[in-house]
Amino acid sequence: MLYHCILLQIIPVCMAIGTFVIVPKLQARICCKMHKKELAFNDLQSKQIVAAKKFGITPFNSRKDLTEYLNQSIHQNKLIKISSNSLYYVRTLDLSVPYLVPEAEALLADIAREFQTILGTNSRFEVTSVLRTKEDVSKLLTRNANATSNSCHFYATTFDISYVSFKTNVLHPKSQEELREALSQAVYNMRKQGRCHVKFENKQKCYHITVR
Repeated sequence: MLYHCILLQIIPVCMAIGTFVIVPKLQARICCKMHKKELAFNDLQSKQIVAAKKFGITPFNSRKDLTEYLNQSIHQNKLIKISSNSLYYVRTLDLSVPYLVPEAEALLADIAREFQTILGTNSRFEVTSVLRTKEDVSKLLTRNANATSNSCHFYATTFDISYVSFKTNVLHPKSQEELREALSQAVYNMRKQGRCHVKFENKQKCYHITVR
C-alpha cells in the first residue's frame, strides 16, 4: 500500500520533468533541422529575376493597366487569380494583387499539398504577397528594405509565404515549431526538385519564391 502511494506521487513528478526536459529537446531538434534548410534558401535576386523574366508576363505600370489586360479575353488564361482555399489562405493584400502565371499557381498549390502531407493535417499557411505593378513597388520602396525597383513580383511568377502565420487544424493542433518545420521541408522539397528559387527573408518573416 505504501509502495502504491509512493508511485502515485512519483509519476506526476516524472511526467512534469519530461515536459520541461524532453519536450524542449525535441523542439530544439526541430528548430535545428529547420534552420539548416532555411540556410539553403539563398537564391538571390540576381538568380530569381532571370527565371521571373523567362516564365513571366510583361510588367504592368499600374492597377489600371492590369485591369485592362484582364478584361481582354485573349489574356484570360495567362493569369490565374488565387484566393483562400483548403490548401492555403491569402492575406488581405495592400501592395500586391492575387494573380499568378499558371506554373506559379501550380507550384503554390503543390507546396501546400506537400505541407499538409508532412503534417498529416489540413493546416494552412498564409500567402502574403503576389503580383505587383510598378506603381505598387514605388510605394513599397518607401517602407520595405527588402523591396527592389526590379522586383520579381512584376512578372506574376513570384509569391511570398509567411513562415510564422498559420491556421492549424483545431482537432489535430500542431506547435509553431512543427508548422514551420513542415513548411520549410515542403519548400525545400520543391526547390530540390528544381521547381523554384527560394530566398529566406528574416525581416519580412517569409519565403520569397519564384517558379522556374
